[in-house]
Amino acid sequence: MKTELNELEAKIHQLASLCQHLRQENNELRQALEMSQEENRRLNDKVDGAKMRIEQLLQSMPETPAE
Repeated sequence: MKTELNELEAKIHQLASLCQHLRQENNELRQALEMSQEENRRLNDKVDGAKMRIEQLLQSMPETPAE
């Protein structure tokens, strides 16, 4: 009986340790996701700015006559 209780206690400790590890990993993944999303927003803003500049350049170019 005592052996079974010791085994159960060891399994509970192992489970608690695993839960703690998974919580930590989950927090790290959430932070990495947040950073990636922020980087994605920043890059999208740069792409949008580049598109606007290209459109402005195209509009300012003179029309070439068709030959």
